[in-house]
This record gives sequence, C-alpha cells and structure tokens, in this order.
Amino acid sequence: MEETLDSLYACLSLAEDEKSSIDGNLTSLYSPDITHSLVGKIIAPRIISSDQISSMFKKLWNPKGSFSCKPLKDNTVLLSSGDIVDLKNFAIDMVLETAKSDMVISNLEFDRSPFWVQIFDLSLGLMSKNFAKIAGNSIGSFIDVDCDASG
Repeated sequence: MEETLDSLYACLSLAEDEKSSIDGNLTSLYSPDITHSLVGKIIAPRIISSDQISSMFKKLWNPKGSFSCKPLKDNTVLLSSGDIVDLKNFAIDMVLETAKSDMVISNLEFDRSPFWVQIFDLSLGLMSKNFAKIAGNSIGSFIDVDCDASG
C-alpha cells in the first residue's frame, strides 16, 4: 500500500520542549519598501506561471523602470515597479489589491475591484457630486467623481 506524503507527515509532531513561538512586534522584520507594489490574482481555470504573468505585464505595460513579478500562491503575484503609475495604467481580468507590509496572502479575498460608471440621460437637477455618491454607494462603495468645483 502506497502512503502519501500527507499521511506520513500527519504522524509527525513536536514534543512540548521543541515547540516555540515568536513574540513581539514583527513590523521591523517586514520586507523592504513595497510602496510601488500591487498584489494581483489572475482569474483563470488553470495555474499560470509567474514567468508567464511577468512576461505578459512587461509586454502590455512596457514599464519605464524596474519591474518584478513574485509568485505568492495559485495565480496570485506581487507586482513591483519603480513607478506606481506603471502598475495602475492597465486593464485586464485581474483583481488588484494595494500591497501592504502586514498583508497575509491567504486572507485576501480579491472580491472587489474599482470600476468607472457613467449614467446617461440624467436630469440636470441630479448632476451633482451628492447624487454621484448616492448612486455609487447603491451599487458598491463610492470612490470619486469627475466634476468641476461647483459639484
């Protein structure tokens, strides 16, 4: 009978004196600056290698400075560029989260993505920032509106 690695590992355990934990504030141990990084997940029926994802973004974005694509887990990558503008000027079926040092990848849900909404034939009285906020919040979370100073 052939045993799987999972069943073999299930039999292993640590003695009490072998167990340890890390206490304290770990923020000083975070990776270097990830200010110009996004965490992205490719929604696809199969796993796509980070090399393929990186190649795709390099061709589509043509980044001006440095660019890297680090695999995190199934179709989830950390995209880093010398300029955040490079990362935000792109449209694809990919949900992006702003990268933060304290992120735990398995806690990301990738269930939201900002998008632009245009409303046609709106009455003049409703052409205001206040109505835009109400309309935006009725379909999700309002972010911003493009309007002049008078609203």
